[in-house]
Amino acid sequence: MVGQLSKQSFFTQNNSQLENTVKKHKTVKVELFATGLNNPTHMEWTLDGRLLVSEHTAGQVKDITQGGDMRNVKPFASGLQGPTSILPL
Repeated sequence: MVGQLSKQSFFTQNNSQLENTVKKHKTVKVELFATGLNNPTHMEWTLDGRLLVSEHTAGQVKDITQGGDMRNVKPFASGLQGPTSILPL
């Protein structure tokens, strides 16, 4: 049996819950969610359910909530000096 975690539950479960899920199902299904990111370093969920990711090399933050190819997505924030994390909004 393959344990499946939604993108929301994966990032909101604490470590012990995630460990218990993996132990129970023995396998976790991993799916590619977003591509075309330039050295992503951090992801953060906003209170309204958006998923933001910082791109260190590009100096920007993108909203990747929809998934897919992110190369042509307009940045949520740009002109940053090597962002490595995002404060929760």
